[in-house]
Amino acid sequence: MKDVQKNTWAKLDAELQALNRAEQDSTHEFHSQMFTHVSDIKMQKVNWLIKDMIEQEALCMCFGAPGSGKTFCVLDMALCIASGINWHGKEVDAGPVIYIAGEGHAGFARRVAAWAKINDVTLDDVPFYKSNATVIMNDAANAVVLTDELRKLADHTGTPKMIVLDTLARTMAGDENSSEKIGEYVKACDVIKQEYGCTVLIVHHTGHANKGRARGSSSMYGALDAEFKVEPWGDNKLIIENTKMKDAEEPETMAFVKLPVELITPEGEPTSSLVLEYTPDKPLDKKDPEYVKQVVLEQIARLSDFNEVNRSELRDAVAIELEKSMRQANRDIKRLVDQGVLEAKDGMIICA
Repeated sequence: MKDVQKNTWAKLDAELQALNRAEQDSTHEFHSQMFTHVSDIKMQKVNWLIKDMIEQEALCMCFGAPGSGKTFCVLDMALCIASGINWHGKEVDAGPVIYIAGEGHAGFARRVAAWAKINDVTLDDVPFYKSNATVIMNDAANAVVLTDELRKLADHTGTPKMIVLDTLARTMAGDENSSEKIGEYVKACDVIKQEYGCTVLIVHHTGHANKGRARGSSSMYGALDAEFKVEPWGDNKLIIENTKMKDAEEPETMAFVKLPVELITPEGEPTSSLVLEYTPDKPLDKKDPEYVKQVVLEQIARLSDFNEVNRSELRDAVAIELEKSMRQANRDIKRLVDQGVLEAKDGMIICA
């Protein structure tokens, strides 16, 4: 009897262990449209729209002050993608581009013509389409019209690789400082991005007080996959600096020279526009002590013909130029005084 009981318990224990193993093995057989088992999540290489700069199926932003050249940069990228030309040495994944222009319509044709001339491209077969008017992304009626037009274009010329919104202020209804309105805008961008598997690139302005960030609610920054700042450098150059790269290595800052291109209108009238040419030259890092020294001396020369200036006035000017607090600017001035580059006397700063 004991042997029978022993065998029975052994059999039950074996069956229980087999059941447990079966439950564990079936973990990976669970199928769901919403969830994926961690072991089935595979690493994938980054799919670039512009190599090392802009990913495919991403939400990106390029911002800068008025006149900084941000639209020149974005248009340059967009035309390279549409025509399949490398963007200043960086490979592109060629495909149609949709450019929703909320401003700058008058000069657009000249800019495109100058780009085509300098790159020796015939625009007839380039799948690049510009809107005739702006589109308010977070407006339901506008969204319906845009979606309908995008489907027609996709059927005609292929799925867009990138959609440009220039600018955020002209393609959004409501206060850009409102996280709720920005949320609506981002959601509208995501709908388009997901439907076409394309990248959405937003052009935006700098903040009023802080030129180092884009204007408006910080919730936009949180939603971005990549962000770039464009700022002028000298009289005819600009730099484009990466300020966010969510899932890839940050690219190096790039500098460009703005070159004039002579054009002739269809009526035979002379006109001109600008194009960008990459330059390996780079401005000094704003944190570099030599750059700080250069800025301080330039501000002294600007504020006084006698190389002598009120310390508070100099501090304020340096803070604005270096985008620092007044306390940090004052420390920079003190450091130069300690080094003997400057002399402090009775509230004045004098070049030593």
